[in-house]
Amino acid sequence: MPVSLLEHYREHFRGLPPLPAGTRQRHPGRSAAPTVLIIDDDPDVRELVTAQLSAEGYTVLTADDGPSGLKAAQAARPDVIVLDVRMPKMTGFDVCVRLRQDRSTADVPVLILSAYATAADLKVLGHTVGADGYLLKPYLRDDLVDRIRTLLAGAPSAR
Repeated sequence: MPVSLLEHYREHFRGLPPLPAGTRQRHPGRSAAPTVLIIDDDPDVRELVTAQLSAEGYTVLTADDGPSGLKAAQAARPDVIVLDVRMPKMTGFDVCVRLRQDRSTADVPVLILSAYATAADLKVLGHTVGADGYLLKPYLRDDLVDRIRTLLAGAPSAR
């Protein structure tokens, strides 16, 4: 009998240590514009999200897969990470777990942006791996901007 993806990830992440508690503060020496890191393997999505967020005044960095996204997050320490789920080399769920395990990125809010699964599955899986919010593709620009603003404010209602 095939195991559902939700069951697979629940089992996969069972037994991980609790997520480290931390306060979300702007990084010292950071410019006035919040920095958003977009990790998505689709160049069209990266370009679209970059254009939308740049127009709102955000500084935007991009990475095209999980490993390069982890390196970019550790180097740049962005204020928010927008993360796709289905990517080559490493899934977005795996990236999120690694971000939470690394002290330098553990408190960076993560918004999962994906066409993957249903809203209910994405919410449960995202919560399981430590994501702070989710948004299904296709999305409305205003919804993306609102969720990022909510995450930057430290509010837990970006889900």
